[in-house]
Amino acid sequence: MESKLRVYLDILGGDAVTPTLPITSQILGRYPEVIEKLSRQNIEFAVHGHNHLDYTQLTRKEVMGEIRKAAGAFRTHSIQFSGFRFPYLKWDTNSLEIIRNSGLFKWDSSHTILWDVVDNALFDERDLRNYQLMLHQYNYKSSSNWLSLPKLRHNLTEIPVSLPDDDLLERLGLRNNKAVTEIWAAILRKTHTRGELFTLQLHPERILVLQDSLKSIIQTAKELQPGVWIASMSDICDWWTEKENFSIELENRGDSEYQVNVNCSPKATVLVRSNHLSGDEFYNGHRIMSERSFSIKSRKKPVVGIPKNSPHELIHFLRNEGFIFETSEESDKYSVYLDSFDNFSEKDEKNALEIIHASDLPLIRLWRWPNGCKNCLSITGDIDCLTLYDFLDRLEDNKTAKR
Repeated sequence: MESKLRVYLDILGGDAVTPTLPITSQILGRYPEVIEKLSRQNIEFAVHGHNHLDYTQLTRKEVMGEIRKAAGAFRTHSIQFSGFRFPYLKWDTNSLEIIRNSGLFKWDSSHTILWDVVDNALFDERDLRNYQLMLHQYNYKSSSNWLSLPKLRHNLTEIPVSLPDDDLLERLGLRNNKAVTEIWAAILRKTHTRGELFTLQLHPERILVLQDSLKSIIQTAKELQPGVWIASMSDICDWWTEKENFSIELENRGDSEYQVNVNCSPKATVLVRSNHLSGDEFYNGHRIMSERSFSIKSRKKPVVGIPKNSPHELIHFLRNEGFIFETSEESDKYSVYLDSFDNFSEKDEKNALEIIHASDLPLIRLWRWPNGCKNCLSITGDIDCLTLYDFLDRLEDNKTAKR
């Protein structure tokens, strides 16, 4: 495993990519010299619990004990951390609430998004059955109906993992780089088109088998235009928190003209949809505006209008997406007016975006990603074993927890 980790980091280091590797504190405690040496490289560690257990089978007290023990071990060995991932990517409402309320973490990466990139006709019945059995262990959402984006909730940024990952692809019997690369490249293309996040999970123990796939995905990401932001999860969390403080001020100058002043960092990507602007289209009729103070022609206010007493979840969604919005009952006043959501949940987000994109009237928004990047790629892989003994011990820990 040490040699595999070196290969993993050599591949990413050559492309200046920082991976995020969640690790159990049990492994950290057993091999502190190995982990401390790795921590001095271009790598980010995250907490993966103390033992590699199914947290949905634990009591609240046991969950809190595991988390505190893990955080204490990281501090003892001076390994910095800001994020968490549940073992097996399995969580429930209670365990997630404990993570949020612990005050120990800025982000969590345990939610999953499944991309429809596997052609079932290409695989035999046994492999598909193994794939489906493992897939049903995840509390996943489908990319057909949900957005693959971070969510800032109660001071914790949720960063979803994209499926299928290497674990699921192994269940399909895929152990060659060509087939895996095609599947992951399809996810990368979809997230690029949609402007979303591809969190690629590749466990270090499979790096010798799938190293060419990893190299290919990184190279493709570097070639795509508009560019792809390749970032660690802490970088994603920091950016998502930073952009919460950005704002846009509009002044109606009359004669269908608005003065726009954007308060944001130089890294921010400001998008404008307007027939009066030249340049290449960036996303759904929007173009990048490099200036932070400019004027725009529009017969309606170029923001999203929503009714008074709109659901808090709709307001949170619009903020998360960087839209400028106002509450008003004057529906004709705005370029887009969302009045069809008496209730609003995550499953309504894609529908809301479709309504916004269907309009061709001027609109201003702050984009999801920095520096003019279209989408985001993050590389991750859990470390829960360094030896065969660790793996066997993990099995015993789970038997004990279930008893």
